[in-house]
Amino acid sequence: MTQRFISADFDTGLVLDEQTNRLCIIYSQFNEIKILKYRDILAVEVIEDNESVNKTSRSSQIGGALIGSVVAGGVGAIIGGLSGKSISSTKIKKLDLKIVVNDISQPVYILNFMNCISETTGEELSGVSKDDPKYKDALKNVTHWHSLISVLIKRADEEDKEKERQDRNDIENISKPNSVDELFKLSQLLKEGFITQEEYEKQKAKILA
Repeated sequence: MTQRFISADFDTGLVLDEQTNRLCIIYSQFNEIKILKYRDILAVEVIEDNESVNKTSRSSQIGGALIGSVVAGGVGAIIGGLSGKSISSTKIKKLDLKIVVNDISQPVYILNFMNCISETTGEELSGVSKDDPKYKDALKNVTHWHSLISVLIKRADEEDKEKERQDRNDIENISKPNSVDELFKLSQLLKEGFITQEEYEKQKAKILA
């Protein structure tokens, strides 16, 4: 454990292991602990009063396919909230971090970084301004964790793209004709009189190039 966070409502938490690039999500309400490999994180999003203000998601072909499989699992409406929207309110009641993972049974985790609920009555308060220290501290924390998880997503994307590049190279190498074989066939055509010496030299130069 190198970094950790406990939510404002004390119901959820995050633990990061930077050595293994693993993220642990804790849901005390359901007695659930979810340990994720960084490649299983598909998207992370900052939510202010149920509106998206900042998000990062897997952009590689493999990452996109994983997100598609989660959507196909029947949670398209949940994933749909990943589109960004502007926030015009000067008062903020709630600040959350949403994490989308490669798990059809439980694809979305919401962690609260700030809420405006009375500790004595449990009633929802009117909210705080963006100049309020409470909001500024929460925004700093949620931005920090959004950035951390974004780095993990970027690493997975880079690995995906490198694998895609290697796969393309392998396919190209397989499809490329063997120069020795081509030269042998060309010499046979010349020997049997199907092509002239001039044509032979021209084709030979192309193969060697």
